[in-house]
Amino acid sequence: MHSCKKEPDNTSTIPVITFKELAPDSLVVSKHSINVNGVNQQVIDTIYVRFNFTDGDGDLGNIVNRDGEIIDSTFNVVYIDDQGLVTDSVTEATINANIFLVDSRTGFVKAYQMPDVSAGANNKVNGEIEILIDDMQCTAFASDTDTVVYSAYIRDREGQQSNIIELDTILIICN
Repeated sequence: MHSCKKEPDNTSTIPVITFKELAPDSLVVSKHSINVNGVNQQVIDTIYVRFNFTDGDGDLGNIVNRDGEIIDSTFNVVYIDDQGLVTDSVTEATINANIFLVDSRTGFVKAYQMPDVSAGANNKVNGEIEILIDDMQCTAFASDTDTVVYSAYIRDREGQQSNIIELDTILIICN
């Protein structure tokens, strides 16, 4: 007589991410700003980044109440500016951020918020994250072109950081 025994799910409770796609792999950034409704703005193309995630206990994303206020964010984020200095000028968006992209040229961290993706208490979750990058800039030393490689990681509600992945190189055309 044989009996079936369900094998335990050994998925880590620390989030794991894998790179999927970055498109397009180049964009145009204007070195000069234009006036739009009284505000000077740079003309910038857009990049989409996609990566997959898995988390063994499903505690990813911000939990919000009926008013849209974030009610569960148990870890502290230290904000490091583009000069590498710790600063206390942290915005609400940065405090509740859980997706991070690090610019290889400057070390500057772009912070994003992920909505609650939990499937219930202590349940494994997996899925895909898509991020829109629409605020690229040419560095001061760039001539006609610049390149950037972003590193990406996520954090769960317990503050556990995922592995760090490197995204594909982005060619920035500075005109």
